[in-house]
Amino acid sequence: MAGRKLISLVLLVLLAQSVATGPSRVEAASASPPPGSAPGWWVVPGAPEPPLPSVYNQDEYREVVFLTGEAVPLTGKRLLTTGSSRGGVITSRISYRLENPTLNVSLTRNLSLTTRSEKTPVKDQTSLVTTVDRFAETVTAGGVRYRLESYELSSASVEDHRPGVNYAPGNWSERRVYSINRSEGTVEILGSGRTVGYRNQWGSTQTTVGDYTVQYQRTIPAAVAAGATGAGATGAGASSQNVNWLATAHFDASSSHLRRVEALRPDPVTSSLADGYLLRDWDERVLRLNWDLPAFDATGTLRSGARNPGGLELQLSTNPALQRLPVPDLVDVNGHWAREEIEKLHGLGILLSPGETFGPTLPMTRGEFTAALARTLGLAPAPSSSGAGSKASTFEDVPLGDPQYRLITAATAEGIVQGVEQRVFFPEGPLTRAQAVTMIVRSLGLQYRSDLASRTPYRDDAEIPAWARDPLYIATTLGLVRGDSDGAVLPGRVLTKGEATALLDRLIHLLGDRMRLEYRYGVINYR
Repeated sequence: MAGRKLISLVLLVLLAQSVATGPSRVEAASASPPPGSAPGWWVVPGAPEPPLPSVYNQDEYREVVFLTGEAVPLTGKRLLTTGSSRGGVITSRISYRLENPTLNVSLTRNLSLTTRSEKTPVKDQTSLVTTVDRFAETVTAGGVRYRLESYELSSASVEDHRPGVNYAPGNWSERRVYSINRSEGTVEILGSGRTVGYRNQWGSTQTTVGDYTVQYQRTIPAAVAAGATGAGATGAGASSQNVNWLATAHFDASSSHLRRVEALRPDPVTSSLADGYLLRDWDERVLRLNWDLPAFDATGTLRSGARNPGGLELQLSTNPALQRLPVPDLVDVNGHWAREEIEKLHGLGILLSPGETFGPTLPMTRGEFTAALARTLGLAPAPSSSGAGSKASTFEDVPLGDPQYRLITAATAEGIVQGVEQRVFFPEGPLTRAQAVTMIVRSLGLQYRSDLASRTPYRDDAEIPAWARDPLYIATTLGLVRGDSDGAVLPGRVLTKGEATALLDRLIHLLGDRMRLEYRYGVINYR
């Protein structure tokens, strides 16, 4: 189909392997703060940070540097101060105080970076460009002082704002030049790479992939060469000594904000709560690093033609914030196949049942599903009126006082769902399986991302409406939809409340753990 692209093979493989497995990571706007308000990599959308081989949490920062010809792990403190965004400009001021006492290496660094954002001609997309404004860095290693004399950074990305997910791919390049003991030589580091990221109601991940080339050129004074042991020093001879080497390194750094709900089972048999759910909320950062460095002998002399390859992996996480979710008293869900999902989504405030019954086998109405999907996605409710000074409802059959009005209006404004005709929404009308899946795929912004053959894999393919063919294909690839035991998808069957709950729970799992798998390990392992 012209102009359409195939969903990545990595996504298909990873997600197909994890369909409906593992706990879902969840959050409700009424129960806990949105991802952007918690400590995470995306403190402010587009907040500038340098691409560095590092990991950190609220207490500790770790980074690896290569200035001396060795891979030197440093540990210490990092302080990020993000300024307010004015006129599309966001600033970051970051300070680092790091050391490795065993190798007698210390680092101090202060950076000021600016990101400028502007809307693109393409709807719902924003272009961001990050540069360095000010810098100061000094590294001391065994008495040798490296001072950052020049730092050039260019990072360009684009944010694609979709109703349920913000996507953010980008590229970066940098050049750093250090002086060695003021006038003895230089170390030049050239780096380049790319980033991929997303942010949604249930988590965020940014993965940075980068390659470095390190060029070391130093003329060691005769006195130092004769009596000191430094990088390449011989420890003998009265003449100055030239030391030159080249090193390369590759790193994959991934930062995620995770939200996960865990099912709990009480120990006392007499507990009034048959079970419960615990919401965990934390940040996690991982680093994978490989290098090819010069080799030195025991005296620090450069071994001509010899190399010293290696690698390491680091991981740091924040202490999770915990929240027990309320357990609803629903008398008609015991024994139902979707009981756990129903109780979980009620505890999160995504589903609302004013009484003691839910009706899992009853049809899910258009209004109920639209409101539940909006809560799942964390959509901001629309204003209470359709315009400044207006008292009229957007839809004639959804009054302003309807509890679902603002969420239905928000979902229609985002293009997730449409009225059945002008100013008529039909909120009490039934919803088919094909309609519900189409709404979800639209919320992800993936409705045009298939490279479809003429058929889907289902036995009742001929019954799929043309407008639902791409969404059903995509939802199947993502693990949101499965055929029944006869291999049929039943696109025209009315969706029950139990089926709708299971579908939304799978969506939460997709937005959480499974997207993290794709944006972290899919990028790192399949680059």
